[in-house]
Amino acid sequence: METETKAPQVEVLGGVVPYLAVTNAAEAAEFYKKAFGAQEVLRMPPDDKGRYLHIHLYVNGGSIMLADPFPDHGHPHVAPQGFTLHMKVDDVDFWWQRAVDAGAEIVLPLQKMFWGDRYGQLRDPFGNLWSMGQPAAEEEKAAMEKYVDGYVLPVPKKNMDDYRKMAELGRQVWLEHGALDYFECVAEDVKPGKHTSFPQAVKLKEGETVVFAWITFKSRAHRDEVNTAVMKDPRMNGYDPKKMPFDGKRMIFGGFETFVST
Repeated sequence: METETKAPQVEVLGGVVPYLAVTNAAEAAEFYKKAFGAQEVLRMPPDDKGRYLHIHLYVNGGSIMLADPFPDHGHPHVAPQGFTLHMKVDDVDFWWQRAVDAGAEIVLPLQKMFWGDRYGQLRDPFGNLWSMGQPAAEEEKAAMEKYVDGYVLPVPKKNMDDYRKMAELGRQVWLEHGALDYFECVAEDVKPGKHTSFPQAVKLKEGETVVFAWITFKSRAHRDEVNTAVMKDPRMNGYDPKKMPFDGKRMIFGGFETFVST
């Protein structure tokens, strides 16, 4: 008895979904991952000529679908015209620079428009016109409400020289990948409390001190992007977790949204 094979199903996001016929859909998918942070959720197998009938991506909370032209089936390639793919984003400078760095061509430079957005247009290598914008009020708010990763950890005083070297490398790598600020501070006036304190929070032992550190970013999305790049940086792969100059099991860390700023 023959069994019916069903194609895998993924959720389609968005009320109107663009389906683009592009020359080399596989290459376009990889470009959109680099330029727009796209996530690939489905790719049907190619035909015997390496052409794809269907690639499904998520971009900025919506679906976009790609296919190669199939002129032998009545679907030749037609140069894109008459439409723009627009994205409202939460950090337009970050999204813009990432796309430009990936190879998108600037058509209309990013600028404040009469309707209140900072807005610009880009053309991808496959001829499609993209625009992105952020309401100026949101951008001003985002400039104040930066994202912060915070850390509190115990470091043996005898290991402080080694920890300082690691911290200096961390500062270099995080800033190179786009972090805004990087701070590492050692306890100077930090006393145990009656109920809780920095020393108690990290279960401080004899001969240890407390380090308080934080890194700032433009937004949560920017934090995720930078931290992913940092973790892939070969300079960060030389540390054996068992030989770190501090006890990572007692480290406290987390991400925070700023709600009051200078």
